[in-house]
Amino acid sequence: MKQLVRIISSVLLVVAITYSQASWARYNQYLTGGWYSPTGNTTLLTSNYYDYYSSKYSSSWKKEHAGVDVVSSLNARIYAIGPGTVLAVRRESSSTKNSSVITIEHKTGNGKRFCAIYGHTYSTLKRGDRVSKGQFISKVKKYGKPVHIHFGINTSVNSSICQKANRWGLVKKGKNPGSYGFVDPFKWLNQNPAGSISSATLSRIRVYCPNSVSENSSSAGSCSATAYYSNGTNKDVTSSVSWGDNSRALRVYSNGRLKTSNVSSDLNVTVTASYGNLQGSATVRIKDGSIAGGKALDGKDPHATGCDRDGKTVAYKSISYGKIELRWSNSCKTNWTRVKANRSSYYTEAYLWRSSDSKYQTKSGKGTIWTPMFYAPNITACASGVVKGKRSSWTCR
Repeated sequence: MKQLVRIISSVLLVVAITYSQASWARYNQYLTGGWYSPTGNTTLLTSNYYDYYSSKYSSSWKKEHAGVDVVSSLNARIYAIGPGTVLAVRRESSSTKNSSVITIEHKTGNGKRFCAIYGHTYSTLKRGDRVSKGQFISKVKKYGKPVHIHFGINTSVNSSICQKANRWGLVKKGKNPGSYGFVDPFKWLNQNPAGSISSATLSRIRVYCPNSVSENSSSAGSCSATAYYSNGTNKDVTSSVSWGDNSRALRVYSNGRLKTSNVSSDLNVTVTASYGNLQGSATVRIKDGSIAGGKALDGKDPHATGCDRDGKTVAYKSISYGKIELRWSNSCKTNWTRVKANRSSYYTEAYLWRSSDSKYQTKSGKGTIWTPMFYAPNITACASGVVKGKRSSWTCR
């Protein structure tokens, strides 16, 4: 019996970790302007819950987040974004046991001084050490779901934040991190290139777009454009290019935002960005949202697919110890059940039912959980659940 309990506990732990990661990992960011990626990866996987000055972080943790958390793996290498000098290597028991943060002074191509904050990491470097661009400086040591690093930028180099790594990740709730010298790190770096580009010639334009988007959506995603120069530097030119496409089913706004119309079947659209005398392009696939196409979402996780980005509660039941919610994504035309427990230790179950074929989706665990999705355009769906042994009646839409 004890062995069975251990097996069930292990399964629940794996499920909890998997779904925690799925809900955490929301979108990609890119570092341009000639800076080296702190993780060494071109794509930086982040979350709007753990963004710079995130309102969701503030409401959950009662603090203001002064950087961006980037998904990584335990003991993964961290690299210097540019040449610089180590200002502080500090131990922080709330993060890891050994040297959990390192601050390094860098300069932009125009000579602006700032410090980069590499949090939740272990480093053998010491104050005064010189580093080069792309140099291995530390390893990830933050245990979490998922494992991640905290990356921040502070423009007040002489402050105790940079010089001593004081208050390097959070500020008091209600205080703007900007008043302490913090800035949105990737946005700021992309706007302040590592090297001067005034004397360099434009060599190419690269366009980044989502591989696929939903039909009939006013906010189907966004594209970005990066200009690359002969001296090896690059910069974000998303708002400076002339955007174009080859289909009426897709519109690209000046900031790169995408708007889609209805399509009768999956459609590939070429998006172009013109800058100077050069042009870059990327292909975006508009997904048909018909029954045939939409049912491919049956059984998929709403967070992993991005369907939760416009998710909203359309029906709910309040019960002892928690709430049962029927969730809906207009872009994906899907429903799922979310059970929110008052305490993370409460055992919970979630159920979803679709009227068209009387099929069910189920999920069990602890704390807040959610079921896989059903594709349900113009179809009644119902949600039910259990929190700490208390079962709700069905709530439908």
